[in-house]
Amino acid sequence: MNETPSFKWASDAVSILYTMGINTAVISPGSRNTAITLALVAHPGIRCYSAIDERSAGFIALGISKITRIPTILSCTSGTAGANYLPAIIEAYQSSVPLVIATADRPNTLQNKGASQTIKQQQIFGSFVLHEQQMPEAEDLLDDAARKHVEKLLREALTISYKSGPVHLNFPFNKPFEPTKDQLRAYRDDASQQSLSTKRAKANYRTSDSFAKVENPPIEFTDASQANDWYCGLKQPVLVVGAEPTPMQWSTLLPLLLKHPNARVIMETGASLFGWEFEGASLIRQRLITGWKSTLQTNYVGSTEIDGILRLGKECVSPVLNHWVNTHHGSQQLRLQTHETYENTAEAPCKHLSPEEQLSWSNLLNQSSLWPVLSSKWHEMWDDSQLVQPEKNRKYYENSSAMTDGAVFHSLANTLPKGVFVFYSNSFPVRDQELFCPQWSKSHRQVSQRGAAGIDGISSTAIGVSLGADEPGVVISGDIAFLYDSNALLSGRVLEKPLLIVVMNNGGGSIFKMLPVYKEHPEFIEWFQTAQHVDIEHLAKAHEIPYKRVQSHEELMDKGTSEWISEALEATAEKMAAFGQNKIRILEFFTDDEASLNERKLLSGSAKT
Repeated sequence: MNETPSFKWASDAVSILYTMGINTAVISPGSRNTAITLALVAHPGIRCYSAIDERSAGFIALGISKITRIPTILSCTSGTAGANYLPAIIEAYQSSVPLVIATADRPNTLQNKGASQTIKQQQIFGSFVLHEQQMPEAEDLLDDAARKHVEKLLREALTISYKSGPVHLNFPFNKPFEPTKDQLRAYRDDASQQSLSTKRAKANYRTSDSFAKVENPPIEFTDASQANDWYCGLKQPVLVVGAEPTPMQWSTLLPLLLKHPNARVIMETGASLFGWEFEGASLIRQRLITGWKSTLQTNYVGSTEIDGILRLGKECVSPVLNHWVNTHHGSQQLRLQTHETYENTAEAPCKHLSPEEQLSWSNLLNQSSLWPVLSSKWHEMWDDSQLVQPEKNRKYYENSSAMTDGAVFHSLANTLPKGVFVFYSNSFPVRDQELFCPQWSKSHRQVSQRGAAGIDGISSTAIGVSLGADEPGVVISGDIAFLYDSNALLSGRVLEKPLLIVVMNNGGGSIFKMLPVYKEHPEFIEWFQTAQHVDIEHLAKAHEIPYKRVQSHEELMDKGTSEWISEALEATAEKMAAFGQNKIRILEFFTDDEASLNERKLLSGSAKT
């Protein structure tokens, strides 16, 4: 049978990646990646999505992998196409999210000769990929030894991606790219048989290797045995979980740490990335402290009550939480590392536990039986603290008619159904949840983009999360972050469940009004706030997206608004068809930025009033 070498190589590579657990691909259309595109699409075991804009495609793939913890393939053509993936790759690296970037490239004979759509693609992602592999050309795979060698290279790359984040595979392809009819038919038959097999790799959530390459700063590490002795001896510890905890930290180690009868948990928005569907989740929910943004600032629980702090996940972004951690110099602290081996921005002294030692510690915790006596008073103190913020919010909004960001959050708290995830944009939304809707930390799967903490690709990532989770979702975004990723609207038709984008239109980047420059030199704020006047309703119409505008407090409280939200999130085929083919819906709230800023200061002030 005649074979096209490029397709033979691409289909072999896809088959190998499939045996390693790959089941999803996001494809950016192009000519040079034709062979990989056809191999992916023709494989019945791999779900494929096409996104016309590479920048948006990168974030869609990020969102899928963020929620499934299985590497998603990103496939693009040669030239600058792959360069548009960089923002998403940086976020994946910072958040330890697995991705496989498969860039197609010109063959060696066309390199450094001025060939069209040819750039230096090797090392294009620099230090933001954990591994880069220049793949051979199809014509070099002449014998079994060569093919076994490249299979080894692919498996090594996938193993690294599963452990810690993104890897880059650069495939040079010669023309022709398209398979013969017989070749495609044979590949489909083989792929169908392969997809029926149960012998496939699964994500190794217990793997804990670290790949950060940085010089050792003068910090103190401890081992699993010492950590276990210390922790079991604490009387009243608090576990602080930053965003993006590793899977092992979240679903294995954290439930074991809660065997301590007095351990309580403070969780930053976005830390509950992996949802609640695992053994031990109910205990986490029971010990979780909500409403901390206000109570931690009022010394509701005295620092002398706490004798140990454990920090999991990424470094905390919240200034309130960071300040609270820093002020506990009298409490012993233990930092459980993720993939950034020496991460620590806190000023308070602490010891560090590597991912490898965390895995060993989980085994020791399984065997631990000597725990301190349960302190009912300690738990009552924290339980009472959680009632403060919701009650303060309730009283305030009963007597307020201002159209503010907080009022929108408070209204959504009474409207959003369970079973939908909430994705927070950076800037104000991710900071506002714990103040205005602390109860969502227990009731909804929350997702955020806190690795690099930018406003890049918010809506695109949420599309990926919806595809990976197979459930409806809500994005809460500012107007600038929404407009920054408006090309995500092009991919609304690939969604399988509704995605409601809530746009808080407060006239631009109002968060910059919290900077000192606004007080000292307010005349320059326009250079920071970058107010826009795009008519989002027209943007929605251009993409055939259902849209609703809410401009007043009366409209916010109107029953019709809550009914529209409920219907927009219904996942029945009949309801989705009624809303049109594009499964994105946009709900735009026009809020008062000055009133919103004042409201934040008021409600996060003295909580014990």
